[in-house]
Amino acid sequence: MNIEDLARQKGKELSEFHRHPNGGGWVENTAKVAETAMVAKKALVYDYAWVVGNSSICDNARVSGNALVDEFAQIAGKASIFGNTEVFGNAQVFDNARIYESAKVFGDCQISEEASIFGSAQIFESARISGNAYICGRAQVFGLAKIFGYSQINDRARISESAKILQRARICGDAWVKGNTTVKSHAYLYGSEWRKSPLCYPIEIAVDIHDNLCVTNSKEGYSAIGYLSHPHEFWLSEEGEKLLKGWEFTDSEISECRQHVRRIMEHEKKNQQVDYYKRITRTIAQKD
Repeated sequence: MNIEDLARQKGKELSEFHRHPNGGGWVENTAKVAETAMVAKKALVYDYAWVVGNSSICDNARVSGNALVDEFAQIAGKASIFGNTEVFGNAQVFDNARIYESAKVFGDCQISEEASIFGSAQIFESARISGNAYICGRAQVFGLAKIFGYSQINDRARISESAKILQRARICGDAWVKGNTTVKSHAYLYGSEWRKSPLCYPIEIAVDIHDNLCVTNSKEGYSAIGYLSHPHEFWLSEEGEKLLKGWEFTDSEISECRQHVRRIMEHEKKNQQVDYYKRITRTIAQKD
């Protein structure tokens, strides 16, 4: 999207924008860009965004909404920063990455490719987020952690130290993955969900995962409990209850189990909605 398209989209005149003296990029008069910051010729800063300090908006990047870019942060490629986002420190956001809502990205971290950071998520220290990964909720990724592939980190999950989350893994609840742990494939980790965790299919773990976790490697629409993987509806049926009783689950544990399966169903429904939203927004962005 160029300045003419932006002005037309916002119903404004070109006189309501100006070129920044350091880089020549377009800035809406309602936005604030410090003289020490740089806005490249094809970059756009608009709405009520603040770009201050020695930060750089490069290439075709866009900063809008009430977003703040500060210190030595660099936004490049076709990255989009909007909402109430804060990006500062030495953070780098590039390629087609998107940071929005109330997310914070700071420290020496890097966000690249098609990654999306939103909600109240925080990415900091030397974390690396790439691929089609998305981080949302109140999740935190920090240390030397790496998130890539189609991984999803949400709720209050924390990923730190040298942990790696890849492929289509999902980390949710209060789970804290750290150390040299690797989680991949279609693995699900939900923290603080059960008092009695089921046996599960193996995932690659180099060290113990902290907190009481339920881990299931089932494909979407299924839950693994004991040695069996069945559709969610099975575990909520009378047949599922009989099976759990045969494994000597107590009534309270069966109740927890059912609550857990329902949470997984809710997460999958939300993930489907988010995936749909991402596809729609990506299509709109491509048209721009």
